[in-house]
Amino acid sequence: MMEHKGQTLADRTRIKVLIVILILVALTTGGGAVSVLYKAAMEEARNRLQETAQSQAKLLEAIARTHTATDQAGRSSQTPQHMALQAIRDAHARSRGFGKTGEFTLAKLNKGQINFLLSHRHHDLDAPKPVSMEAEIAAPMRAALRGHSGTMVGLDYRGADVLAAFEPVAHLDWGIVAKVDLAEIRAPFIRASGIAFGIACLMMTLGVIAFLRLTNPILRRIRMREQQFHAVAHSATETILMTDCNGKVLFANPATKALFGYPPEQMMGMNVNQLIPEPFVQSHNKAMATFRTLGSAELKSDLIGHTREVTGLRATTEEFPAEISISTWTIGEKRYFSAIVRDISERKRMEARLKHQAEFDELTGLPNRTLFQDRLAQNIGMTGRTKKQLGLMFIDLDGFKQVNDTMGHDMGDLLLQEAAQRISTCVRRSDTVARLGGDEFTIILPNVAEGAYLESVARKILVQLNTPFVLGERTAGISGSIGITLYPEDADTMEALLKNADTAMYQAKAAGRNGFQFFTREVQARAVQRAVLEKEVHEALELGQFELFYQPRIAIPDGGVVGVEALLRWHHPKEGLLMPDRFMPIVEETGMIISVGEMVLRQACEAAQGWRLMGHPIQMSVNLSGAQLHRAGYLDLLIGDLLEQSGLPPELLCLEIPERLLTSPQSANAETLAALRNMGVNITLDDYGHGKMALSTLRRHPVNGLNVERAVVNNIENTQEIQDFVTTISSITSSMDLGLIATGAETEAQVTALTDANCPQIQGYFFSPPLPREVITMLLQEESDHAPMAMRLAQVA
Repeated sequence: MMEHKGQTLADRTRIKVLIVILILVALTTGGGAVSVLYKAAMEEARNRLQETAQSQAKLLEAIARTHTATDQAGRSSQTPQHMALQAIRDAHARSRGFGKTGEFTLAKLNKGQINFLLSHRHHDLDAPKPVSMEAEIAAPMRAALRGHSGTMVGLDYRGADVLAAFEPVAHLDWGIVAKVDLAEIRAPFIRASGIAFGIACLMMTLGVIAFLRLTNPILRRIRMREQQFHAVAHSATETILMTDCNGKVLFANPATKALFGYPPEQMMGMNVNQLIPEPFVQSHNKAMATFRTLGSAELKSDLIGHTREVTGLRATTEEFPAEISISTWTIGEKRYFSAIVRDISERKRMEARLKHQAEFDELTGLPNRTLFQDRLAQNIGMTGRTKKQLGLMFIDLDGFKQVNDTMGHDMGDLLLQEAAQRISTCVRRSDTVARLGGDEFTIILPNVAEGAYLESVARKILVQLNTPFVLGERTAGISGSIGITLYPEDADTMEALLKNADTAMYQAKAAGRNGFQFFTREVQARAVQRAVLEKEVHEALELGQFELFYQPRIAIPDGGVVGVEALLRWHHPKEGLLMPDRFMPIVEETGMIISVGEMVLRQACEAAQGWRLMGHPIQMSVNLSGAQLHRAGYLDLLIGDLLEQSGLPPELLCLEIPERLLTSPQSANAETLAALRNMGVNITLDDYGHGKMALSTLRRHPVNGLNVERAVVNNIENTQEIQDFVTTISSITSSMDLGLIATGAETEAQVTALTDANCPQIQGYFFSPPLPREVITMLLQEESDHAPMAMRLAQVA
């Protein structure tokens, strides 16, 4: 579209010029001819009137002299006026071509007034009324009476426009005027002019019609191009500019106001230099000079015919990124340019956001895994050219999962942000701190001379992470486990370095957490063992190697079994029976806790229902994890299905949850527990005494009872304060109709102290270790035939 614009403008200009020329030629030719004829006619009438006036004036003077001589010789019977009238009548009769309005007038001056003696227009008329010499009319007669001779166009005594010849009659002090109305002289030329103008219009019309017939294809092309250009340019969201070779703007569409801040009318005549930031003006002028000197065939530019990104300047002096497409054409010797300009600010912002999102962690603002790997590769390459080493740290936050479970994800996010800032303060500006995901951070430390520096950085980080975190109105405590490896001492590839740092970090966790561990061959060996164990855990679930053991819960003081706690064991094919502390951390870390927890709940419900059908309706207690509880809508549906499938009454199922999960502000926890309580399932608060929950707040939570923490039970026989604590709890829970269980009782003294403190239920190795389902079945059967377990143990003692 743009390349035809210059040709369209030239076509329209040529057509307009040709039409104007035709009109001017027709009008000039007709008007000129009429003007020449009119001037000739006026000159002829002027000469005729002057000759007539002069001849009559001489005649009157002769008459006057003759009358005077006759009067002296002997009285004449006629007055000069009568003789003049007769002479004028005769002269008028002899005149030819004097017209219908031709007229002779005689007048004399009397006391400042013009007194007309006679007026003759083919016949005698009464003399006109006197006229003042100061009046605007009778101009020719005033001139004659003043002694002037000549011709003029002016007003006669009637006030009509006339062509008049005037002469003084000196001997009589009269004035004579011969005149014709201008209207009579002009009439034929006005008619001629009308005819000439009509002919000119006719010729012009015929010429224009003929011309338009010849130029109609051009006109149609012009109109089509104008309409297309107008539609495209005015509806386009991009700015369209047209300039000459000097950069002067010849056209701007409405979109220029939104882009540059100038309305189109203000853009007209402006130089495009005003739309370019100062640093780029010189290069622009140089390019324009090249365009002006080179012909179209020689002009080669990476800008013409291509799209490029440039920087624009708004009326507010704000710079912005733009995309420009330029085309050029020539008309004669002149070159013109058209440009389509687009604002790409939003695209640039989006690209920057996408680049930032692709390379930086949204929560902490630290480099993410992608940017971390890129920088690690770069640093490995640079370290290879020096004699120094590169250190890599892998950091995992100890206790973060507990904070996330108890305080909620919002508080967990705040902790991660604060932890990122604290870690960043412990390193140099040349180091890179990154977040790989979750609570895992890495640090790249280039140009490390010795491991002592890495140890110093690790200790600083541990101190920072051990400082309590203030999260809103709450406080959280965590620590860190750090794995450290060196390049090229420990590995010579990025993948191997990452694996080594991760391995060392897990060994730091295994060593008790809140510490750091350098990668060694021993560390690697332990990591291999852990990886093997992780694989075996997956296989154990698939092969059914997990089994539930059940530890009886004894009622005090009668000693009967009123419930059991389901405890998981692993029948390892090589190492035998493994306790939960060997494999549960891996189960939780690998996310298998959901599948394993579902298996535990299923087996527990089936076992409890089996004992109930045998006549032993004892309560089954199962421990819940935070992962199970936090999945909204999962646990209540699962429990409902398991109870329905097994047929177990809900009151015989007790779910034990840690105190930290019950205090979590997450709405999902409260909704899930409320739904379970509405089913009739019992909820017990586990490990009470470890946290800071007050008994007075229990009424706000859907719990049925408390489990006293094992550490409290282990010290009750030696500390009066603990005995009083348990007595108080027993009294309060009894008044609140809540159950109370003391777990971990291993000695007779502990059982005696708990009994003295009125604890209603006790569980521990003093009565029985966790036992397989078959053994519990036999024990229950024996109780139905003999004395309760506690009484038999007392008899044995």
